[in-house]
Amino acid sequence: MSDSPKVIFNDVKTMLELDIEDTIYDDQLLIKINSAISYLIKNKVPLASIEQNSDISLWLNQGLTAGDYAAVINWIENRLSLIFDKSILQPSSVASINAYLDDILYQLKGTYDVEQVTSDANG
Repeated sequence: MSDSPKVIFNDVKTMLELDIEDTIYDDQLLIKINSAISYLIKNKVPLASIEQNSDISLWLNQGLTAGDYAAVINWIENRLSLIFDKSILQPSSVASINAYLDDILYQLKGTYDVEQVTSDANG
């Protein structure tokens, strides 16, 4: 078993069932991945845009817990499936995937998008 850190880009490619060695569309895929990441960032999930060699420590350093890494990768994979997999564009499939994406997003927001309450000493 390897001790090298998980490479985020490769984990997304694996989830999308793309060959890690096939790099012809990597630049376009990276743009789509970072677009999905941007959506999560706007929803207060502590992430950062990635490069092709970014490892999990990038997100852990932003405040993501190791336990939520799989949920984020899963969310990104399902979001990108709606773009790349034309076979799932049946309305019932899209609705099902969107509901699943919402479930994951609400789970992440419940963890990270917690309003910071500060006490005002003056009342």
